[in-house]
Amino acid sequence: MNGETERRVKALLIEGLSNKEICERLHLSRSGVNFHIRALFRKHGLYSHADSRRLVVLLVTEKLQQEMGTHDKAERRNGQLVHASFSD
Repeated sequence: MNGETERRVKALLIEGLSNKEICERLHLSRSGVNFHIRALFRKHGLYSHADSRRLVVLLVTEKLQQEMGTHDKAERRNGQLVHASFSD
């Protein structure tokens, strides 16, 4: 898997783009975008289309943690964020 493409798909999901818009922006096929999105689902322990919003919340939370330079990492249980504390 191309890690750079996955990061770009992830960033566009965080921005709120649809799969179709991601295809157009990255010049990828629908199946190519879906491949990377499925990989993100698996990495976060999510397996159904109903978890789409949960995936975006998890991705946004991760991005905020990285941007804020957290010292305490979020604890995950079954792919769900259980606790996160942010440093000032």
